[in-house]
Amino acid sequence: MTTQTPPLSLGEIGFIGTRAAVGVGVPFGLGEDLAGSLIRLACAGFDPTAVCVAALDSLERGDSTGALEVAAGEGFLDMRGTGGQAVSAIYAGPAVRDHLLAHPGIGRILAEAVDQPLLLAAALNPGDVEVTVSWDGARVAFAGGTWREIAARDETALLSPGPSRITVEAGSGTAERPSGPVWTDKEFQAAREHALNRGVSVEVGAWERTFSYFERCLARIRFNPGRILRQRRSSRIRWA
Repeated sequence: MTTQTPPLSLGEIGFIGTRAAVGVGVPFGLGEDLAGSLIRLACAGFDPTAVCVAALDSLERGDSTGALEVAAGEGFLDMRGTGGQAVSAIYAGPAVRDHLLAHPGIGRILAEAVDQPLLLAAALNPGDVEVTVSWDGARVAFAGGTWREIAARDETALLSPGPSRITVEAGSGTAERPSGPVWTDKEFQAAREHALNRGVSVEVGAWERTFSYFERCLARIRFNPGRILRQRRSSRIRWA
């Protein structure tokens, strides 16, 4: 059994997640997108730090990339990493979401070799667009800007890292629902209320590693009390 942290607020998870991403070189805007994904995962009842730190580690090692190649056709779009590398879900998730919102006519988006499938799915939140995301052994459906249903062969298939081939389709999609656990609005509502009212406990090791990336983003300020006092004396402001 893994050791869990004391309950964390959603704001804390998002704040640390944003800056942890910046710590491995992700642009700040995409770090903010990652924060939204982590909060959605927490509100659905999943440990957000496990997939987060795995995605950060993959970028840190150079196993995945945010450099994407996109090929578009009539009603479809294919996305893959340059040079045959695995695709980072931190980059691909917002890219897929933006294409869905900007091009409502797209019926299918295929993302090859994504490092963290569930993290890509959590990034979508596609407004009023109804979409279905599927990969080997798992299917996630969105409607009205939120999770509608998650079905998986088992929890391992849902949470395991890739690289996985992910298909995003408009509407209910063509992928069959895997025979296994199903999460619906009842589970999501209970998890959301728990996260909001009691906080979210996460695995200690994953949180500590995420925090180590966060620390890279901190400004290094040399504290010099004497200098601060001199500046205060020379200031036009009179200090009480």
